[in-house]
Amino acid sequence: MIMNAPKRIFIALLISESLQREILNWEKSNLKLKNLPVRWIAGKNLHLTLVSPWLETDIESVFGKLRDIVKGFKPFEIEFVKVCFGPNKNNPRLIWAEGASCDNLASLKEKLENIFGVKNENRPWLPHLTLARFKPKDFAAFSIKKLDEKVSWKEFVDNVAIMESKLSSSGTEYEIMREVKLC
Repeated sequence: MIMNAPKRIFIALLISESLQREILNWEKSNLKLKNLPVRWIAGKNLHLTLVSPWLETDIESVFGKLRDIVKGFKPFEIEFVKVCFGPNKNNPRLIWAEGASCDNLASLKEKLENIFGVKNENRPWLPHLTLARFKPKDFAAFSIKKLDEKVSWKEFVDNVAIMESKLSSSGTEYEIMREVKLC
C-alpha cells in the first residue's frame, strides 16, 4: 500500500467573490493603512478558519466525516463588524475583521473540533478574517497604533471546505481540496 505524503489541512468557511471585492475596495480606499509594511491577503485566500491546521494523509476520510457533520446544519449568515489589529492588541501581527458571535457558527466549530481532535489555540475563539499579516517588530514603525474601524460585511454561509495550507517564502497559499454544502 502506498502512503500519501501528509498535507497540512484545515477546515474553513470560504468567502464569496462579492465579499472579497467589498474587502478589496475597503483596503484600497483606506488611506491610513496604505503605506503600512503589511502583506495583504489575496481575495482568493480569504477564509474563516474553523479547525486549525493539522497534518493529514487520508483526505477522503476527513471528507466523509465532514459530510456527516454538516448534515445537521442549515445555511446561516455571519457578519463581520469591525477591523482591528489582532490577535493581541498590545503586540499585534495581523489586521483582521472580527465577526459577531453566531450560535450556528460556534456549534459547527465545536462539533468539527471534537470530531477531528484538533483544538484551537489557548485563547477564546473569535471568528475573524485575516486581512493582512506583518512582523510584530514592524509594528513600532506603524504610523497608526490603534485600529478600530466599524464595518458591516455580511456573508451567507452555505458550505464548509477542507483546505490545504502551502507555505512558501512568498507567503502562504491556500488550495480548496473539497467542499461540502450545508443543507
